[in-house]
Amino acid sequence: AAIRKAALQSLGAVIHEGVMQGMEDEQGAGTGMDDAEEWEEFQSGGLKDDYQRVKNLLFTLLEDEEEPELQQLALSGLSSLGFLEEVREKIGEFYDSGRTSAQLVALHAMGKFPQFWIDQLASLIRPDAPPALLKEAISASYSSQSPRLAQAIEGVLDHRDSEVLRYALMTLANLNLSENLGEILQRFSLHENSAIQEAAKDGIELINQKNFQKYMEEDLGMDPEG
Repeated sequence: AAIRKAALQSLGAVIHEGVMQGMEDEQGAGTGMDDAEEWEEFQSGGLKDDYQRVKNLLFTLLEDEEEPELQQLALSGLSSLGFLEEVREKIGEFYDSGRTSAQLVALHAMGKFPQFWIDQLASLIRPDAPPALLKEAISASYSSQSPRLAQAIEGVLDHRDSEVLRYALMTLANLNLSENLGEILQRFSLHENSAIQEAAKDGIELINQKNFQKYMEEDLGMDPEG
């Protein structure tokens, strides 16, 4: 069972690579391959075959309700396909199940495409939520670019759990949507807990980088990575 579990956990990498290579896009958009013949040749290679086999296997396991642990591993592996309706349906089912382990998997999957899950994440990011679920919901908000989620995260900054605070500070810094973000990070950089201090200092560095990048792009019209 342990070997099977480890094998399933590794299959998500195949799905992720397939998505990155445009396997879900018939035109091959986003792969950088402009030549149709080149794209057709690429698709006929080993990755396409592996990708389809793995995808079929994971979708089969996802429907196996007698093996909830395998279902969870399958959903985790398919999370890079969270833009597909059938995957979103399963994420919603897992989230609504009431089983903590399934909800954690669902929240992790939501983090791949948080724009579909703003309501669910906002409703869970509250001080009285179970800490494990709260941390995963905050983490899932990291790339959401959502002012609503940023505001919800600001509402848990008095939490007693140091890990919740650490996740909250890192996510707020990445979102960079809070009016008083600098003040928040400065305050927590003086916290008695060294891990929280470190998260706040990392957050300050991150927003400085973001502000510099914004200045280069908008004010100077330059690509900071160019």
